[in-house]
Amino acid sequence: GNAQMLNMLQQQGLQEGIVPSTLLARTHLPTCRILFVPQDEDKISPHQCLIRKQIEAFAATEDHVKNHARGRNKPIALGQVGIRCRHCKGLPLRSSQRGSIYFPATLVHLYQAAVNMAGFH
Repeated sequence: GNAQMLNMLQQQGLQEGIVPSTLLARTHLPTCRILFVPQDEDKISPHQCLIRKQIEAFAATEDHVKNHARGRNKPIALGQVGIRCRHCKGLPLRSSQRGSIYFPATLVHLYQAAVNMAGFH
């Protein structure tokens, strides 16, 4: 799960918090994954589990790079890790609701992006 992913990154000599979100897309990890893992039920609240079941991590495609830069200071990179509402993922990017997709600059910001999604989407 997530611990295994961070362990792999730390073995590559990177520290948690400064890992660019484009690095994961260059690994051999799945390209799309629900944030919830069964072990969450023992560690976090039922509400947080429910939220994690609605959010998935994924790698940015050419379509995201070209069409999803609203309000961003930095451009989205091909393969950059983002999170999205799993129920909205099939909608055209131009018509997706605000807060349905986030592309944080570093892995540390994934948590805050998920909090924002849960509160505003």
